[in-house]
Order: sequence, then structure tokens, then C-alpha cells
Amino acid sequence: MASPISARRPTPLLDMVYPMAGQGRLMIPGLVREEAAEILFEQDNDRLSLPTLVLDSILKCPVDSRKTLASNLVLSGGTFMLPDFSHRLLSELEDLVAIEERYKPWSECRFGVHNTPVRGNIVSWLGGSIYASLETFPHRFITK
Repeated sequence: MASPISARRPTPLLDMVYPMAGQGRLMIPGLVREEAAEILFEQDNDRLSLPTLVLDSILKCPVDSRKTLASNLVLSGGTFMLPDFSHRLLSELEDLVAIEERYKPWSECRFGVHNTPVRGNIVSWLGGSIYASLETFPHRFITK
């Protein structure tokens, strides 16, 4: 007999109606809203997806910094504000490391995502703002 927790199904997302400029309205079905991010996790013909791009980017870094980078991921942008997006990304990364032969050296690696002090859609702006406020900033940019 299945436990009550595993038997519970997630509630489907509701259809949303957005007023458009003028008199029209846009209706987005709940299924479309739910499946919109799936394209990021499906591998294409070149076997690329968001998780493979993350792993490939870390593999291009120096060997001694890879484990540190993998455990200190920072997600930014509006897409990463989707509910449970970071959990899905982490589980996909761990699954790829376990399954794909090209990522076998990562089997002992632990992935982690930082909680940011601001909303995900302005993390990049915050980083740029902090960088621009450094004393060394005037010596690190090129003017026209």
C-alpha cells in the first residue's frame, strides 16, 4: 500500500486570464504554464540542455576550482523564479552525473545553489552594482 505522501498528486495550475490593452483578454491554460520550463531540461539533438550547459561550463574551468564552483551556484534571471526551479536543476544535475559517461568524474561532487539576498530577476543588477562601487572599478573598464 502506498503511503499517503507518495500517493498525493500535485494540484494542477489554474488557467489564467490576463487583460490585454484595449478590450481583448489572453487566456493561458494551466498545463501550458506548468510545462513551459520543460524545454530547458530536454536534451536536443546535440545532447544539450540547461543542466548539460552548466556541467560543461564548470568543466571548462580549472580543475582545482570545479568542486567549489559546483557547490556554489548562483541562479539569476526571471526564469529561476519559477517555483522549485532550483530543486529541479539540482536533481537534473545529479541525475546527469550518475547516468552520463562524460560526467562520471563528478559522481562524488555535491551541487548547491545559494539563496540570494534579492529576487532572482535582479541578482545580476545587484552584482554589477556591487562591482561598480569598488574602488578599483575606475581602473578596470575601457571608455570610448
